[in-house]
Amino acid sequence: MDAGWALILAAFVSAVGTVMVALIQKFRKENQADHNVVMGMLKILYKSHTRIEEKLDNHIRDHDQQK
Repeated sequence: MDAGWALILAAFVSAVGTVMVALIQKFRKENQADHNVVMGMLKILYKSHTRIEEKLDNHIRDHDQQK
């Protein structure tokens, strides 16, 4: 392999590597955004669950007091 082919091969490998890194970074950003959306939804579900649990506890307590 002469110097010309080595230079072309090195440029090709660098270009492929650059494209791969760019794609990986893009997916990481999308993953972070998706993660933030899911975390927000989980917080909403947790708050809703806590309210339902409190209402159920109060309801059971009311039934116990009526007896």
